[in-house]
Amino acid sequence: MLNAADPALHDSGTSFLLKVLDTLASYVGERNAVHKPVQGRIRPDELRKIIPFDKDGICFHDELLGICGKILENSTQTQHPYFVSQLYGRADCYGLAADMIVSALNTNVHVYDLSPVLTLVEKSVIGYLSRRFHLSNGDDFGDGVFVPGASTGTQYALHSARHWFRPECKEGGNREAGRLVAFCSEAAHYSCTNSAMLLGIGSRNMRKIACDQNGRMLVGRLREEIEHSRAVGEEPFCVVATAGTTVLGSFDPINEIADLANEYNLWLHVDAAWGGASLLSAKHEHYMSGVGRADSLVFNAHKILGLPIQCSALLMHSRHGDILADAISIHAPYLHQADRVKHEENLDISKKTFQCGRKGDALKFWMLRKAVGDEGISERVDSCVDGALVLAEKIRERGRRDGSFILKSSIFATTCFWYVPSIFRKFSAHDDPKDFDFDLASVAPGIKEYMLANGYNCMLGYADAPNAPTFFRWAMTNPPLDRNFIGSDLDVILDSIEEVGERIFGEDN
Repeated sequence: MLNAADPALHDSGTSFLLKVLDTLASYVGERNAVHKPVQGRIRPDELRKIIPFDKDGICFHDELLGICGKILENSTQTQHPYFVSQLYGRADCYGLAADMIVSALNTNVHVYDLSPVLTLVEKSVIGYLSRRFHLSNGDDFGDGVFVPGASTGTQYALHSARHWFRPECKEGGNREAGRLVAFCSEAAHYSCTNSAMLLGIGSRNMRKIACDQNGRMLVGRLREEIEHSRAVGEEPFCVVATAGTTVLGSFDPINEIADLANEYNLWLHVDAAWGGASLLSAKHEHYMSGVGRADSLVFNAHKILGLPIQCSALLMHSRHGDILADAISIHAPYLHQADRVKHEENLDISKKTFQCGRKGDALKFWMLRKAVGDEGISERVDSCVDGALVLAEKIRERGRRDGSFILKSSIFATTCFWYVPSIFRKFSAHDDPKDFDFDLASVAPGIKEYMLANGYNCMLGYADAPNAPTFFRWAMTNPPLDRNFIGSDLDVILDSIEEVGERIFGEDN
């Protein structure tokens, strides 16, 4: 075993690496330290005083190790139990181990010869996910690729949809087709519009479909928009359904949307970055009924499952064969060389991705599954959903008690709610918040800002939705299973909201 004190290592980076690994192990070991702040210094002028961002010159190992500690200390502590601001949180330890292995190997997962193990790992995980998402009949591995985030995966999906609809665009560009039009809900992720821009389709031609009050796409409106688009000579080619919207966590009616996609010959892409985890749980797979009818799908395992960012898969239905390679592949003689070892199958992932440089992100999911099994993965999903249910009930209880909290929605593992300062509680908890005659929209942002500025051990997120004042959005992401998170810890955070709300909106202010 290497010893950092060995004199033979002093002139190399190995001794420094061992010390950093010890520092990281200590850091991860503090993930349940609720007394430590979620966020320390954040002002740029303060950070520049303690970390030499722009200072020239070489640092000795001890100084550099100290800087590493300051980086950890002064970054947002996403591993903190009370970090509930985003759709991700603490990094799973098995995934961290995989991440370190991938970085140590420092290889590129583009041609098989350079990354034989990581290529087979990715192929195995794509096959497993394809079966779980009902996009493969089990007789094949399915088609797909790991991508640097669901936004990139959606770009790939729309590119594949365009290739399926108008394959001549691969060489001739969009001028080979008519005016291409795609559809998504008004609650869909911004990457849908971003993808249309990058593909030259244009942001105006990613049409937004209205949603119901729970954030689900209105299929009747979708039909109207498709009919109108065809009537004016446009070329509708794709519709994006969302399984777990960013704000409310809503699930579009996939089966109904698939019916329209079949009727009008549209590619159906499902953005399951958040809600796809429901299919890994027998208790919650009903959320994605009909997903097997999709043509493509993206899923982020770095959200509810807690794997290190990024761990995102793009999956293609097996009925489309090798459409990724068909839509993307370009022969590169310096990579795809004739004298390379031949294999019984096409294992060069670079032939179906725009990336040349790729990390072996699939190892994170593969390692987690080896460590905890399908049952363990299901338990992680279930614990997040159970936590969200408990949170929703606690909010209801507080609202019934004194009108302090109002539940907006609780869908899958996302809970949205308002806090009403006592000075404004002349309204019933059953009144519609959008009709209140005070600025309810300012409460959640004000509470978050105060918490961050005054060192509270909590970091919350807030969001907006049509016809609703700004509200708190709390997405459960891999809560600490070894702590009573869905009990007393939820009350700690809700108590903090109430304390700060009264401090800044109370009668004395």
